[in-house]
Amino acid sequence: MMDAIERCLDLVDEPTMTILIPRLTYTIRKAVGMPSKVGCSRVMVTLVVRHSFLTKPHADELLNAVMGVILDRNDAVSTSWAVAAGYLCRLCGQDRVLALVDLAKKFWFEHEEDRERELSGEIVHDISRQSVTLFRTGVERSVG
Repeated sequence: MMDAIERCLDLVDEPTMTILIPRLTYTIRKAVGMPSKVGCSRVMVTLVVRHSFLTKPHADELLNAVMGVILDRNDAVSTSWAVAAGYLCRLCGQDRVLALVDLAKKFWFEHEEDRERELSGEIVHDISRQSVTLFRTGVERSVG
């Protein structure tokens, strides 16, 4: 199924994106079940990697949707959302990236459970791994 979806994503153009993004954000928020949630995260990663120019105007909206569901009861789903968020940070505005970092800080400092703290680390790790230049620029600004 994912192969078929990825083949369809190869045909995406700007008019298709205006239809796809609202439906994708709705699906992100309302998806039930691990395969659907992980599939949505893979769709976002594919859009960022293959169609970054078309995805950039919608990246903030997609990251907002991910931030709303990133803390899932299933650790594998939370990890897949964190990976998608890391990729989206490549295209997002600075305010959205900082909002994601604030969410990670909230998970670390305001929660006592290991699960939220692990997710916080996963978010920062995926930003640093998937959005290297963004991460380096932020570190250089904070140090220098």
